[in-house]
Amino acid sequence: MLSMMRCISPARRGATAAVGIRHIAVVALLTLGLVGVAFGGVGVAGDNLTKKEYLKQANALCADTNQQIAAGFEQAFGSSGPDSQPTPEQVDAAVTNLVSLSRQVLDDIEALQGPSSFEKKVHKVIDKLRGVVDDVEADPQGFFESDADPFAKVDKQARKLGLKQCGEES
Repeated sequence: MLSMMRCISPARRGATAAVGIRHIAVVALLTLGLVGVAFGGVGVAGDNLTKKEYLKQANALCADTNQQIAAGFEQAFGSSGPDSQPTPEQVDAAVTNLVSLSRQVLDDIEALQGPSSFEKKVHKVIDKLRGVVDDVEADPQGFFESDADPFAKVDKQARKLGLKQCGEES
């Protein structure tokens, strides 16, 4: 899911955030206007979704968030040229947006009620994603300066569970 951040190639990190920032949907999705849409059809407590329904709703949440994240990165870096370095203010704005949206989508996915054994697996991945988001928040400049993708390993785990939009590869 949060491969949203890695969508910016190391060579262009900070230049044009729209460049491959699909995970901005996490950020976009995380900007909570879509919770109503994503949760349409989710029943009250005790109403569990099937695994297929759970995956459909979780992937919709992540897709929407990815779009929001992309929009946030475009807003933060859109005026920068492809070879320019982002200012600390641009990095802070982008990371603040990314972190907020990421945390919200993770909360929204955790709120879904699915098959118990499957939900436990998803929650383990969500916990790992939260750890990566915390690391990015703690060192935004390090994230933008690094060639490494801090989300790569956990994104792979998300895709393996069927959370393809949440573990989208760039």
